[in-house]
Amino acid sequence: MKPPAFQFYPADFLGGVATMSQAEIGAYILLLCEQWNHGSIPVQPDRQQNAAKGAVSDHVIAKFKRGADGEFRNERLEVERQKQADYREKQRLKGVASGIARAYAREPRFNHGSTTVQPSGQPKGNSLSSSSSTKLTKGGAALTGENKELADRFKKALGLQWVNDAGKWINRIKAETDKARRVVAEVESAIKEKRIKKTIAQYAEQQWKDFK
Repeated sequence: MKPPAFQFYPADFLGGVATMSQAEIGAYILLLCEQWNHGSIPVQPDRQQNAAKGAVSDHVIAKFKRGADGEFRNERLEVERQKQADYREKQRLKGVASGIARAYAREPRFNHGSTTVQPSGQPKGNSLSSSSSTKLTKGGAALTGENKELADRFKKALGLQWVNDAGKWINRIKAETDKARRVVAEVESAIKEKRIKKTIAQYAEQQWKDFK
């Protein structure tokens, strides 16, 4: 969905048009609207004038830079567009994470102790007892004991990115538990010491490749 509006900062705008005439300011605003709706302003001068409903001076067109694709854009407006996109993606990930948390909270839990749970149709000799190795099933992957603890550590370290990467890391934990233990320990250490220069997910992925 295309965002219908962009943030407008009066103080910044007035500072940027301080030397423009009233007509130039009007043309500038109309061209900003044109860019917001279509991604750029026309390259051809006659189409620029049509979008601006009048003459477009050099003073006005200087507010729009030509990109590598040959299109003219106001750089500040594209920054605002990206900020909106980043915010929407952040809210989407929060929503997904919240949904996973609610689903996880609804999963059945087994009480620790001597209570025996008899699955329907299961012979009495094969009862399922609750213990410290009780299985947790999430996203189709069953984790037990230390593996579950490792998954929880990865989830805490990766934050929102866990939503996208959970399946990958769960499979790695199950297949190469010792390597996963060393990777998550390094990631936790790097977070604590503020050594990560990229995203935590990218750093974790690089450690997985580097660790043998």
